[in-house]
Amino acid sequence: MYNFYNPSIEGNLPVRVLKNNFMKRFMEVTPDFIKDFRHEVAANGLYEEIVWVWDNKPIFDIAKITEEREINIYASYCQMLWGICYTSLVLYYEHLLKIIDGKVSSNELDPKNRHIVNALHVFVKSVGLLKAFEIDSFFSLPNPERYSKNNKKYVEYANGVFETAMSFYLLHEFCHQYYDHISEVKKNRYVSNDERNKASKLYENDADEFAFEKMSNNFNSPLKDNFRLGIICSITSLIFMDKTLDGGSQHPDPDERMENILQKVIPNEKDTVWGVPAMMIELWAVHYKIELKNPLGELENPKDWFDIRLRELRDYKAGI
Repeated sequence: MYNFYNPSIEGNLPVRVLKNNFMKRFMEVTPDFIKDFRHEVAANGLYEEIVWVWDNKPIFDIAKITEEREINIYASYCQMLWGICYTSLVLYYEHLLKIIDGKVSSNELDPKNRHIVNALHVFVKSVGLLKAFEIDSFFSLPNPERYSKNNKKYVEYANGVFETAMSFYLLHEFCHQYYDHISEVKKNRYVSNDERNKASKLYENDADEFAFEKMSNNFNSPLKDNFRLGIICSITSLIFMDKTLDGGSQHPDPDERMENILQKVIPNEKDTVWGVPAMMIELWAVHYKIELKNPLGELENPKDWFDIRLRELRDYKAGI
């Protein structure tokens, strides 16, 4: 039915149309980055192409660099991330700003707002990929491959934010190549588990910092909002991967990674964009059927909203 792309090459999810876009944005993140990439290919064995992994399976990985020095990106996760970008944008402009500006007195979402209703459907289907793979429902909702004029504004905005969000992940994996974490991991096989895991988490934090530093060069460009929201969506999406918020033995916990990066992306506590990660925590709670009990009340600034929800997230994690 959907024959614009070859499913044997690009897979069946509509996010496939953005594959080349986000790879191009990754290569152009800074004027000199392409030189670093080409150097790693020519001198240090990095595989030249980004490997697009589609397998019609539920999400089981985000991205990785293999021992063969191939950067892999997983299509199912990309589709979920696009949905999170779309949902974040719709809720930010159709709901969050109205609360922050005092135009709406309740945090209840407007059931008559079609953009909000569609965004919530997109969100449910997107995070649903964590448990089960499906195709058709994504084409019946706003999506990047086929969309109506009514959805054009938010779909195309989400496309740009998604492309920068994916650049964050690609830069993260490139960092492992650039600083040769791959060889370090091999060396660490001969040390204790505790030492190996500690080193692995340090590599992951370094890679997050590397990705942020590269992308922050665009914070004064016309694409500033795309880059900021892209980083916010990419790092916030990690909390949806697991109900326990446990990063495992080799990755920092996602709430810690989220807080660390967000403080750099949004240094101003009065910045309204703090509402985006706050709302994502609320959606995480809805998805995993966890009750958030603390009322928001009067907030002195938008960051208060995030801080309240982050504390609840951690209270839940500590009580597991």
